[in-house]
Amino acid sequence: MDSSSSSSFRHSSSACTTAMDNSESLASSRRPSQNRQRRKRPATMRRTSPPSQDRLVIVFITASAIFALVSFTPFLLGHVPTHDENNQHLEGLINTAENRWERLVKELNKDVVQHDSNDNSIIVQSNTDKSLPLARGVAGLPMSQTPALIGAKHGSIQCDNDNYDDLAYWNDPQGDLDVDFVSPFASADTSETRYITFEPDRGGWNNIRMALETVLVFAAATGRTLVLPPNTPFYRLTDQSGKGAKHHGFADFLDLEHPALRNKVKMISMSEFLEREGGGKMFTLPPGQDGKMIKNAADHCFYIAKSNYSCERIYNFLRKEGFVPELQAGHDCLIFDKEHQAAKVEYNDQELLDLLPEEEQEQIKQFCKERKPKFYGSELETVPLIHFQGGEKTHRLLNHFYTFLYFVDDKIDHYYKRFVRDFMHYGDNIFCTAGKIVRALEEDAAKAGGTSFSAMHVRRGDFQYKKVKITAEDWYENTKDIFTDPKEIIYIATDEKDHKFFEPLAKHYNLRFLNDFKEIANLDEIDPNLFGMIDTVIASRGRLFVGTWFSTFTGYINRMRGYNGMSGTTSYYSTPDRKYNTHKWVDPSSILIAREWPTSWVGIDGDVAVHSETDM
Repeated sequence: MDSSSSSSFRHSSSACTTAMDNSESLASSRRPSQNRQRRKRPATMRRTSPPSQDRLVIVFITASAIFALVSFTPFLLGHVPTHDENNQHLEGLINTAENRWERLVKELNKDVVQHDSNDNSIIVQSNTDKSLPLARGVAGLPMSQTPALIGAKHGSIQCDNDNYDDLAYWNDPQGDLDVDFVSPFASADTSETRYITFEPDRGGWNNIRMALETVLVFAAATGRTLVLPPNTPFYRLTDQSGKGAKHHGFADFLDLEHPALRNKVKMISMSEFLEREGGGKMFTLPPGQDGKMIKNAADHCFYIAKSNYSCERIYNFLRKEGFVPELQAGHDCLIFDKEHQAAKVEYNDQELLDLLPEEEQEQIKQFCKERKPKFYGSELETVPLIHFQGGEKTHRLLNHFYTFLYFVDDKIDHYYKRFVRDFMHYGDNIFCTAGKIVRALEEDAAKAGGTSFSAMHVRRGDFQYKKVKITAEDWYENTKDIFTDPKEIIYIATDEKDHKFFEPLAKHYNLRFLNDFKEIANLDEIDPNLFGMIDTVIASRGRLFVGTWFSTFTGYINRMRGYNGMSGTTSYYSTPDRKYNTHKWVDPSSILIAREWPTSWVGIDGDVAVHSETDM
């Protein structure tokens, strides 16, 4: 990770109990469902799933018992060793313990050991009659330190035939603590509904997704009803060929209908909002044609000012009727501090910051860096309608939710990081299609004599960060020391339409692209605007991954890999100056959106913020 900066502020990380040089197979030890047909995998093939963390907890306990037994046996037998004997004895004990530890690790890695739930096991029975662990490799903590996992189960993916549950990195259901969690920032007065409306970011999909995560967490934390914007043509997601659609809503990509999510955040459509509140209860729509055109745009709209379905008509109206916070994620950071929330009525943001205990001031300053701290409270707490003007440059929410929203309580901070992990994932249709391709890649790898596949994200297209838009020859020169096995299959996630660009790479690597699996994955039956999301899931499962610096697409792949428990040492960037940035832990700093940061996935099932991956 960025070696140019290192900060000590409170962000979550972990002292993990597992090592992840290569992602060990979880699925190989799972019992196949009796009700699902599975494609048989060659015996030599290894899944690219993270290792089960609870196995090493067992190893630690067992090795500790062995060490204690060997250490105290001489005393129990009445022999107290001399100084020289003691040194020799200690050296022998260390060697014995290390040897036995290694043997136990090798033995336990062959099979996933199941325990009784009374043993603090983090293996649970899923509803598909197979054991799926909640452990997350280097991103996890021992069960004794993760109370949020009690009652949780590994998430599942509903596909027509094959079972791809091992691709799920989320919990469903969440643990008991999360299910019962009530935000301290939500108003106790529920007599009147308070709302949030927002304008989607105007950038590419991952910029749009990042802003949505922020708005969704804000809605969940404040107890407001979230009004979903009209379906609209998202930038670069307007391919209408085949099953393509010009207009999209967030529900086309994300599972926003999940009952547990709806219990946490009330959501309604823009049409329902205007119908419910636009008759004078909260506001009154303009009379005549102006009001009619606002209603026209409520279901779907265009970013064309003169259109009868103009997005600007409805957003201009909401800007006037709602409270527009003066927040820009790149310039500001929003602080949630329940203890001092009421003081926001009497003090401005700087005055309130100065009143805080010195330790908390320092934490906030470390989090915000050069950005201006702004505290939740006052109008943000009381006004009936907040409108985030995120489509405009001056109010853009282009940042990670966890680097813009700061919850001073670690437990609450980790709760919302789990909230995003467990609910803001792609829908089953995307994971089912990606699952077919992941399985096919694993089978191809086995046929080629390998054990797995790796992946690259080669960003081309309209990428504005020209420094990392490099040639195929440079891609090879910068990765040849990473991919040293000529048999290994390299999956390329890319927006480059002309695959002749990759011919210099194909001379050295065994390449695969999404279109190579057109028939296996029935891609003709899929909205082509989902292909980028499918690419993301596939690349996140690679043994190793090389991405493009400053790409939010690459960033999200790395976050998924983190959710899956893969170490940052298995990811790289394509340019020499950034190549090993994910190999060293640093807290978020500098240009925050240039990458994803492990504070969003490491140790978030625990209650206490930690600041390192022990095996990175």
